[in-house]
Amino acid sequence: MQAHLRPTPIIATARFLKEHNLPPINRFDAATRMQVLRAALQPGSMLLRTPDGDVLNGPALMVIAFELVRLPIADRQSITRMMMIVTAAAHGHRGDPAVARKLASPEAMSRFRRLIEQASGSSAGGVGLFLEEKQTEDPTAALMRAIDTGSLPSKKNGGGSPVLLGRR
Repeated sequence: MQAHLRPTPIIATARFLKEHNLPPINRFDAATRMQVLRAALQPGSMLLRTPDGDVLNGPALMVIAFELVRLPIADRQSITRMMMIVTAAAHGHRGDPAVARKLASPEAMSRFRRLIEQASGSSAGGVGLFLEEKQTEDPTAALMRAIDTGSLPSKKNGGGSPVLLGRR
């Protein structure tokens, strides 16, 4: 399965960390924590490469960030549902916006972003575990950012995604 189509786990288990050849999260130094938080604040614009050369994909990055900021499980579930809805929309699947709002709370993403900003308030020096690589933002990440910041055009003014709103 393509990495960007995998569901985002909600807990970074020992198996998850072993699959990505990462140490336990409580052993991440301050610089490594900052790398993950910076990448989570700018989804799609930065890749984190592990010491083995593997890229930490979006779902893996998110679950590590969930753990670092101790995001409540209900918010983790809501964010992962939102990511699945956005991915489905990006692949042309129609959805009912009312159902999407029931399944995924946009407020959860705002709380997550606020927790990341609070946690990354103190800058850490040093070299982290990951190699950071800039990349061009993908459309799914841009849509997630628009949802988080509330800059997505509303249905009232005739805007919005035709796929998310059930129009083509």
